[in-house]
Amino acid sequence: VFLPGIVVVLGTIWTLGLMSLLGFRLSVVSVMVPPLVLALGSSYSIHVLNQYYRSARVHTEDKMWIAASVAHINRTISLAALTTIIGFVSLVSGTLPQVREFGLATSFGIFFCGLLSLFLFPAVVPLLKPPTARERDRVLEGHLSRSLQTYSQWVVKGRYVILAFLILVALVFGLLLPRVHYQTDYTAYQKKSESAIDDYLYSTRTFGGFVFLYITLTAPEGESNYFLRPKVLQRIARFEEVLEQDQDISYLSSFSAYIRFMNQTMTGKRTIPERRAPILLLSRYFRSIAVSPGNRQFAEALVNQDFSRLTLTLRVYNSETNKPMDEKRMNALIERLTDRMQRLLDADTQPVLWGDSLAYLSISEILSRDQIKSVLVSLVLILAVTTVAFRSIKLGLFSLIPIFTGIMLTISIMTLVKIPFDVVTVMFTSVAIGVGIDDSIHLIIQYRHQQGNIAQALSMAGRPILLTSASLIAGLLVLLLSSFLPVVYFGLLISLVLVTTTLGALIILPAILSLSS
Repeated sequence: VFLPGIVVVLGTIWTLGLMSLLGFRLSVVSVMVPPLVLALGSSYSIHVLNQYYRSARVHTEDKMWIAASVAHINRTISLAALTTIIGFVSLVSGTLPQVREFGLATSFGIFFCGLLSLFLFPAVVPLLKPPTARERDRVLEGHLSRSLQTYSQWVVKGRYVILAFLILVALVFGLLLPRVHYQTDYTAYQKKSESAIDDYLYSTRTFGGFVFLYITLTAPEGESNYFLRPKVLQRIARFEEVLEQDQDISYLSSFSAYIRFMNQTMTGKRTIPERRAPILLLSRYFRSIAVSPGNRQFAEALVNQDFSRLTLTLRVYNSETNKPMDEKRMNALIERLTDRMQRLLDADTQPVLWGDSLAYLSISEILSRDQIKSVLVSLVLILAVTTVAFRSIKLGLFSLIPIFTGIMLTISIMTLVKIPFDVVTVMFTSVAIGVGIDDSIHLIIQYRHQQGNIAQALSMAGRPILLTSASLIAGLLVLLLSSFLPVVYFGLLISLVLVTTTLGALIILPAILSLSS
């Protein structure tokens, strides 16, 4: 019982040490590495233990049967570890550095656990008390093994019903796929009970947000004092008046706005003066504000020294929810601003819309692109590995069917319950491919060992498949305790996809193998 724990603890310690040597820092993504290594690494020891009890020889001093039992299972463990590593390594093809580090670190952890299961485990087991005949028989002919033999007959008889269910899952997935959405609002990453989020949302409601956009205008050919011309400033003022009507713009600051304010103070009219002389006077008053270093920086952010470049500052938020803008609403605002810039501003001033928040508008596109890329990489590599291992392209493709079924079911469910893809949950498909393929590999290897006898293959492989899946799911559910919602969703999605891929390996894959034979 303690040996699997020793294996995964050592593997996790080695992984954290290697992360430190490589300069990886714990982030909201890489913080999942230790629990994942602990959970995923235990499955290899369970496979070795299962074979150890199956091959147990009682009343003998010869320990060579232990080496034979490990040799019998080492191919399954090696393939399972390799495919899991491929699933995580495929994340290295992504754009975000935190995701790449997470994929690489977890891959090393899986490698260490697989290595320890094949070498440390067999070295320690001979020092322990050998299994009794009763313990061996419980594994060979226990209630679970007998139930699997009975159930295998139902799978073969109901293979057409199972195939129809698979087609139905694919149709539902196709209908729900367009409804998948990506979450880029970082305030939604925390639980609602977090006081910091409550304080931030309160401040957003009170001050109208903390997200800024900027519109910079440049004089034609860099002409000095261009933005002191009355007609130029009046046109900019009309543009600003239109922007002030937009409910999502809570604050607007510019040189033109200050000129109007100062003119109102002096004349009672909040307009741009018709003549150049008053504008020159007001501009000098404006420059007098910039005497202190702090005010100078503020003034120069609005207009440069020779009045050849002018910048408008906009503070924006979601006026309907009083929260920061999500990507969809920000894109709509950008479209409105771009349209108004083209209609109301002089094209010769080369208006440019910019701001740090615009960089986040491509996050969904990056996440979607990285997801597709990593999934394709993992699928191609895993198909190549399984095809070579089984010496059959057909069996290699069959091994992927439970994976596709599990991913389609999981994405359909997450769409229905409105769980979004984000920087963390977007990784679950690649991880699911690498982890979920293990059950298919184990069953197909037993299927070939039993020369196509599905009932016997399920009897031999079903027990370790169920035990390892239960162990993995139990280990991954610890992620639900996180206060960071993407980590909670990731643990939930991986657990759900493991349930569905396990059922796929024990129900759908045998039915497909039966149909093919």
